[in-house]
Amino acid sequence: EPSNLLLGRLFHEVLADLLSLDPVRSGLKLLAESGADTKRRADQLLDHTWERLLAPRLRRNAAVLQSSSAQVLMLWKATQNLTSWLASVVGELLEHSPGMRGGWEQLGQVLQAEVPLTCELHEPGWTEPVRLGGFADSVLRVPGRESFCAVEVKLGRAAPVVDLGQAALYYLILARGTPSSNSALALMRFSPELEEHLIE
Repeated sequence: EPSNLLLGRLFHEVLADLLSLDPVRSGLKLLAESGADTKRRADQLLDHTWERLLAPRLRRNAAVLQSSSAQVLMLWKATQNLTSWLASVVGELLEHSPGMRGGWEQLGQVLQAEVPLTCELHEPGWTEPVRLGGFADSVLRVPGRESFCAVEVKLGRAAPVVDLGQAALYYLILARGTPSSNSALALMRFSPELEEHLIE
């Protein structure tokens, strides 16, 4: 359904804004500069996400979404779970790397969204190489190491095998350029509750 495609796009746009280096939109800035109270940090992030990121998008698309109230409610619940997950990930990063607290731009280098990926594949007998490319929803780079976690985010239910295949492809492209065997892949489905599959 068109509204479902639209809501999926809006969900990914919100994630990209939350992880951006734009000081007005960034959830990373808010999280890095907030206090140590985990619950308060998560609540502030949710308020920010609603007021600055999601509500304006829903208002702009109100005419298209008029008959999709159940799907919009699911998007809101998924967004709540997304902000909770992001607050916990950033909290853990700040706990293990206290030098990042207040320096939110450093968080933006560690946790990125919409990361462009490309690689070329060569096989004997091929007349030309094949170039693969795409955008990983998010990449988390482990501070102080060469390790990373490629994160693929999905809204709702789709084809789990296809989703895992897409995530695995992005992981393999990233792994070709990173000399580390301690990297991982995470497939995160918000339907609207978070279902996380971590593959190390």
